[in-house]
Amino acid sequence: GISSLISVSAQPMRLDESVSNKVLLIKNSIKQSMRAIKTGKELKIRL
Repeated sequence: GISSLISVSAQPMRLDESVSNKVLLIKNSIKQSMRAIKTGKELKIRL
């Protein structure tokens, strides 16, 4: 989430490393939110 992004950016790293890590974190958080939306829709359909 956002807190993990903040903790990563707080760590001293080479710029390219921190950027690629942030991109991975953002991609993972997007995947998780998409999954959550999908499961939420499925739950609504079941109810």
